[in-house]
Amino acid sequence: MRDGGGRRVYDAAVLRWIEFLDRLKATGMGIRDRLRYAHLRSKGNSSLTERRKLLEVHRVKVAGDLARLAETLDVLDEKDRSLQKDGSGRTRRSGPRKLRPDRTRCAAKFWKSNP
Repeated sequence: MRDGGGRRVYDAAVLRWIEFLDRLKATGMGIRDRLRYAHLRSKGNSSLTERRKLLEVHRVKVAGDLARLAETLDVLDEKDRSLQKDGSGRTRRSGPRKLRPDRTRCAAKFWKSNP
């Protein structure tokens, strides 16, 4: 169906389907799995078990990703607290330290001998 200006008009069900696929993509589901899900969906109710299994596997991956992100957020919060001003009014600095010259030479030697 098209509107008066010739633009395609989608019904709510199609928009929900597009939003669902977009969410799968946003949570890291690869294109092959999204295409597989869409193919299974086109088969109707006979594919419900397979679709559910595909989503369960993806859910486990998303839950793991969320746990890792939560841990990373905790690390960032701790880093922020460590950089806040201490009692003397100075900002404590913690960051990467420069390598001593002897370590730099060792690292350069290592990379030249282990390409």
